[in-house]
Amino acid sequence: MCKTNKIELNENMISLRWHQSYPSETHRDIETGLIWTFLYLGAHCNESNIRNGLEWVDDQVLTLQIDQMGFDQESLDAIRILVDELKQLSEYRSSRSIDVGRFVMYLYNESDNYYKITQMPTTLEQFEEKYHFEEQPRFITAYGESCVSSGIRIFNAAQSDDLTQIAYLAQEGYGETVDDFQVKEFEVFDFMDNGQPRFGIYNLQGDLITGADADVSIAGKPAKCMWCHTSSVQPIISAASSIDGFERLDSFSTLIKQQNGIRRKYLRSQDLDFVVDSLAQHSLAELLYFTYEYPTPQRLRSEGLSLDSIADIDYHKNREYQFFNLVFDSMVHRSVIDPTFKSSARETVWTPE
Repeated sequence: MCKTNKIELNENMISLRWHQSYPSETHRDIETGLIWTFLYLGAHCNESNIRNGLEWVDDQVLTLQIDQMGFDQESLDAIRILVDELKQLSEYRSSRSIDVGRFVMYLYNESDNYYKITQMPTTLEQFEEKYHFEEQPRFITAYGESCVSSGIRIFNAAQSDDLTQIAYLAQEGYGETVDDFQVKEFEVFDFMDNGQPRFGIYNLQGDLITGADADVSIAGKPAKCMWCHTSSVQPIISAASSIDGFERLDSFSTLIKQQNGIRRKYLRSQDLDFVVDSLAQHSLAELLYFTYEYPTPQRLRSEGLSLDSIADIDYHKNREYQFFNLVFDSMVHRSVIDPTFKSSARETVWTPE
């Protein structure tokens, strides 16, 4: 039996295809991006997992052995189902591989799949039962001072010296003051055993939902939350005020600094020093799905599109990754070149670009 057929029949293996999106992108970048993706999904993985579980077949195709990535049994079972679904796609059947960006989007950016892999509690009650939340809200972000909420934002907290017992619950809704606030949904996060945050969004009935209501929050999908929470437990970016009757901003900020220290110590105890020491590299995981959703001309040519077919596309610039020494002068939403593509990696609802 040839190696290709062995991969098709092996529930633990899948072939991924890489299309270079920018000149400096390397095999190493793809490997690092996959490490961070699996960390975000709850795996205990590092360099050794990549050595044991990834193999480049040629310059564009690599085989991934998911049972070598450090997932527990429940998460591994969930991923096996998703891998099988990807293998049934016409893309995989025709090329015997799936685009690595599409692979990441399917596991990580599809909220229902993210919830299954990370074993997110399906109800708010189940989530709250896991932690010792304080009876009263701890801190409130004043109206106009939240980077996420359109109204005020009310934080409930479960505090501990044990990272895996720290959790936050934010009430999102309408209102400019505590007295006129009307809650609409709940955005929560806690920490998995590998030290990475896990996110969930619940509606008023306490049911897990795929993303935030854009009328009250720009949080989008759980995958979008990593932007801020990878570098800090609870970033307070725009808050400048304290609300009478609740913890003062300076005190809350001190608490967050202490929790950041707890997290760094925990990560080092789990042999995950590279997460602390090379934090900026988490962007390589974002770039895997981002450059799939917003391909560059270089990527489109690698995918097989002709120069004539992409010459008249209305491209746009993106400077989101300037901190990573990347400026994309020409990007386009995938729906422009593939009308069947109706997905958004970060936002709750896809809208035509």
